[in-house]
Amino acid sequence: MYSEKFVPKDFIPKKDVQQDIFLKKNPNYDGRGILMAIIDTAVDVNLPGLQKTSTGLPKIIDCFDFTGNGDVDTSKVKRIGTDGCLIGLSGRKMRIPKSWKNPSGKWHLGITSILDECYNTVLDSIKIKDKNSAQILEYNQPKTIESKKAWKKIEIKTYPELLSKDLATDCIVWNNGEKWQACLISAENFKNLENIKILSNFRDEHEYCFLSYEIPCCITIQSNGNLLNLFIPFNSHGSSVAQVAARHFPVELEKDGLAPGAQIVSMKVCEKLTDFIKAKTSFEKALSKCIELGVDIINFSLGGGVFCENTIVDLIKKAVKEKGIMITMSASNSGPFISSLKNFTTHIDQEILIIGSINTSDTNSIFGEKIDDPPTVTFYSSRGPLPNGARGITFGVPSSAVIENPGWYTRKKQIFEGTSCASPIAAGAITCLLSALKANSMKYTPATIKMALCNTAFLPKNGDRLISKFHGF
Repeated sequence: MYSEKFVPKDFIPKKDVQQDIFLKKNPNYDGRGILMAIIDTAVDVNLPGLQKTSTGLPKIIDCFDFTGNGDVDTSKVKRIGTDGCLIGLSGRKMRIPKSWKNPSGKWHLGITSILDECYNTVLDSIKIKDKNSAQILEYNQPKTIESKKAWKKIEIKTYPELLSKDLATDCIVWNNGEKWQACLISAENFKNLENIKILSNFRDEHEYCFLSYEIPCCITIQSNGNLLNLFIPFNSHGSSVAQVAARHFPVELEKDGLAPGAQIVSMKVCEKLTDFIKAKTSFEKALSKCIELGVDIINFSLGGGVFCENTIVDLIKKAVKEKGIMITMSASNSGPFISSLKNFTTHIDQEILIIGSINTSDTNSIFGEKIDDPPTVTFYSSRGPLPNGARGITFGVPSSAVIENPGWYTRKKQIFEGTSCASPIAAGAITCLLSALKANSMKYTPATIKMALCNTAFLPKNGDRLISKFHGF
């Protein structure tokens, strides 16, 4: 874990992929004009490096949740009572501010236990702020024998009651005569709505609110106000990937990702990394949306077995061959044995770039340790060849970076490593190349880009024993 007192020389390894040299010579080819899709867990829209591109454009242009976990039914319609109050589905009585314009007088209501999901995924990182939260923590992690005995005396049915006090969130959706708006109301703010954050579709205004524990949330309103989609980053994996690929700090350029000028669209296909094996439908929807939006490059750092599905394979081939979309995918961390790369990649290894993980001299800057005879393949990186004889891994990439944690984490920074980190480093570097090609109106295909990268990949002195597994570094 990253120490707050340790300041690395390089937050994200760029020298070994020659991105620093490339951008020094071509500062305008930093990813600008390129749209990158992050198919992963949700990206935190509040992170400081994910606000603007190097040209001042919004960094994240849209967010999609294809899991269905963020969908809230808001088809229940009510009107304000004679006392000026609205009764939410939680039973809370809320006084609607007169400044809220609603010509129709129709208020769409919904309810969700948003933080119940948060509780299950990131409780260890949540800042405990109140007595009730402390009780929840004590329930799950009793510190003394006495407290264990005390909790055993409480019937389990009281646990949901304990949680429900803070976790039930009322959702109100309405049309102000020009656009659809919504707000999220919790136990903390329902008594005074004057200063509550009012949201509209994120793609239009790029605004978000905060739930309890500093968890950001942005929305999309669908079906004429009858469906509210909440986009909430319960897991930090997607945020880490996005930062490595394309974050930008206007004042601290040394913290920039590989493609600070690129824009991002976040596509959430799972809540937890272990859930992705079930995410076939979500991934299909994400790929279809990428094709619809015409993104330039996709990064997928989750692994999983959905690639063996015929519909997924067909969509990938359509995206690459028909739409010209580059796709980078992490090789997974199943090493060190040969042929440890998942066999399902046999179906798509010709179309996409499968990224392995290496240790380089840049690793010394991040970990503060010396790497013998760099570059070397990391112990955990999956390796080829594939059963069909293909090398499998397109090439190896540095795989460690210092990233910002979401606001509700107690530790502000951490080291992000693995092939999940290597893949967005490759994606970011390729994005800069695509930026240069587009700026000069030069035509390309994913196949020509892949061939060029494979043919120019670096082979170290000890590379002869690795050539059956990698094209190079």
